[in-house]
Amino acid sequence: MLNTFIYILKTWVFKVPEGVSLEISALADPMACATRTLERAFLPGIPYSWDGFGIGKSIVIQGLGPIGILAAAAAKTAGAYPVIGIDGVSLRIELAKKFGVDIVIDLNQCNDIAERIQLVKKLTGNRGADVVLEMAGVPQAFAESLELVRPGGKVVEFGHFSNVGTVPINPQILVNKEVDVLGVFAYMNAQIATSLSLLKLTMDRFPYHELITYRVSLDEARKALEASHNKTCCKSMITL
Repeated sequence: MLNTFIYILKTWVFKVPEGVSLEISALADPMACATRTLERAFLPGIPYSWDGFGIGKSIVIQGLGPIGILAAAAAKTAGAYPVIGIDGVSLRIELAKKFGVDIVIDLNQCNDIAERIQLVKKLTGNRGADVVLEMAGVPQAFAESLELVRPGGKVVEFGHFSNVGTVPINPQILVNKEVDVLGVFAYMNAQIATSLSLLKLTMDRFPYHELITYRVSLDEARKALEASHNKTCCKSMITL
């Protein structure tokens, strides 16, 4: 009988908290991306002087894919209000409402940028959002994020982890608003501990299992990738 051994050298190992299922623990990676993005809005920042993210701060999330939805859950847990989401996929919109998004701006009903800017201002006391998380990965969304954020606010750019093109912006917006623009590329290993802890803390508050809308066997992995690409699912998962 042939025995197979796997040696793991110099790596991080995290224990799944008791009571957290394997399916929910598999969300640790996208949750780590989400929490890392949100945490970037804390630093540098002084929440009590309107600089940085804190309790009661307004937040706009552009793109309600699984990471955007998990970012909403993290923001709501941290005390954000209102949490405003922007997306045009009906499945994502309905799920987002279960994960702490107070208001969703549906791109199918509000496809004019100027209209979205005015709507966000109306929802935030005519100031603009304290924090905007760009998680759509659409170049135009980044340009729009600078219009959605309030003076002195923060834009955290996560969506463009791959090169999908460029978009013109007016640098005067950055100057006039004194906006902080922060970039995020994935996360450090320790962020997994944060995400597992948050999943454990909030598993009775948010229906994480509903994010997994497409389950397939290993032989059907290609179908899972296609479903994610075509946005016919929120989060696909290969199950045994």
